[in-house]
Amino acid sequence: VGTSAREPRACRTRAHGGLSACSKEELRELIGAARSIVAITGAGISRASGLETRKELWQRFVRDDAVSAVRFREQPEILWQVVREFWGEEDHPPNDAHRALASLPALEAIVTQNVDSLHQRAAAAIGRDTEVIELHGTLARTRCVACAREHGDATVLARSPSLPPRCACGAVIRPDVVLFGEHARGLERAIERVRSADLVLVVGCAMDVSPASELPVLASHAGATIVEIKRTPSRLSEMIRVEHVAGRAEQVLGGIGATP
Repeated sequence: VGTSAREPRACRTRAHGGLSACSKEELRELIGAARSIVAITGAGISRASGLETRKELWQRFVRDDAVSAVRFREQPEILWQVVREFWGEEDHPPNDAHRALASLPALEAIVTQNVDSLHQRAAAAIGRDTEVIELHGTLARTRCVACAREHGDATVLARSPSLPPRCACGAVIRPDVVLFGEHARGLERAIERVRSADLVLVVGCAMDVSPASELPVLASHAGATIVEIKRTPSRLSEMIRVEHVAGRAEQVLGGIGATP
């Protein structure tokens, strides 16, 4: 962690291998001392915006049918039904956690598994051009699978009474997201960013999906402090030293970003 006029206090180590407990005040000190911060985020950070997590969605849909590249070619309407259920009819604005991250002075980048574009909206609202690396793509863009014509936001198209939506050429329109069987996006850039950070915040991630689960490990090996913000810790601490701040992302981070 970078130096500052006030050194952060050591977090309270538990007898759980690589896991230490940190308070919100201790997190504030770590953030204040950092020169370069990268956040890695998952579905948990958007829960307070009214969006379901993967775990909740897969209680109603068969995961391998819903987000498989092979199944999309066979039955594209299943993925579109998931998008409809995930977003619904209402807007889902950024919450306090998105806003707090966007306002961190030392924030260099956000690497996210989410496809909701809430990080970009939070940054734009305060006039910041935060780099957001979307490992799994985004619902903000769609394209025709045949002619590649762009068709706008998938959350709007998913409200169509007939799914899947189709292009004027007659082919199916697809959300610009990464499906099972396809490669994550921006991975080289994400690796570059986490390896150059001195503080990595892991927010609302189950840490059970590669390659996102590997990024904190790479950062730790490069010397970064890893802080996990989650109600209960993931298995990340079995591999590396992790400072765990217990709680919901919006409650833990709310107000921290605005503090000098």
